[in-house]
Amino acid sequence: LGEGVDIALRSIANYPFDTKLYEIETIGTIMTFLSNFKQEKGDKTDIWDKKILHTAIFVEDLIELQKNGLIDGIIPISEFKYEMNKFNSMKESGFKTNSQGDLEFYLNLPDIGLQKHTHPKPILENYVSDYLGEPWNEKYRSELIEEYEAGNKPFIEIDNFIRLTEKGYLKIEEIAKKYEIKSQIKELVEPLITIRYFDTVVREVAVFLESNLRKFHNIDKFGEALIEFHINECIKANKNNYNAGLKVYRQELRTMNRFVRNEFMHNKLIISEDNLRFILMRQSDALDMMEQAFEKMKTV
Repeated sequence: LGEGVDIALRSIANYPFDTKLYEIETIGTIMTFLSNFKQEKGDKTDIWDKKILHTAIFVEDLIELQKNGLIDGIIPISEFKYEMNKFNSMKESGFKTNSQGDLEFYLNLPDIGLQKHTHPKPILENYVSDYLGEPWNEKYRSELIEEYEAGNKPFIEIDNFIRLTEKGYLKIEEIAKKYEIKSQIKELVEPLITIRYFDTVVREVAVFLESNLRKFHNIDKFGEALIEFHINECIKANKNNYNAGLKVYRQELRTMNRFVRNEFMHNKLIISEDNLRFILMRQSDALDMMEQAFEKMKTV
């Protein structure tokens, strides 16, 4: 959804309470999670399948959320531990090691062909000496390692999964109270909020959003089928480029369809006004993205 602690919090809160998010991978400063299931060892399921719900969050924001007690499941680690985890992950995925214990592999580069690359095995002494600014001294090995491991931990690993804490949900409610929903939604729901028909409010806005999509495309589809049709049209209007913005937009529509629209259409639910404010915040953001998508398609 973007960068910042509040946005990271919202990304996780898009799922029902107590949903577990399992790490897929970390690329640079971003960690990606899946939320449908935990992949077991040897499971051949395609973890990038479009049917699976994915969430990407900045590592820096995850660390801050953990510090503030808004999520659990994060373990701060040293740079050496992080690099060792990456090395072992590459090794487990099939990369071969040479006689020195380093990983060796080939990359087929354009106009160059196959090029041999080496990924050295991390050596603890190097990280400790670099961090402490002292030459490595075997005599004080254990003390130096202990001092390094007790120092700055700029990286993280996941203890099985992450999820929001109750404090995290209270923070979400606080964010939602300050949010100004779009005028079209405000006009639609204010009379219902006045008489405290909170579940009806959610239903009405869900119908409004879905109707917008159906009218724009002049198509008789509903739910996931409608969302997939709409996103495919967005991709066409974007020169067939399925970029990060469209992936985020698709994720927002799908999580709302599954956990908001479907739940409230098929069940009589009792929710608090704070819960309602958070859902309306999400629905309002979705409408904003939708309007931007419509404008893009109109100009193509």
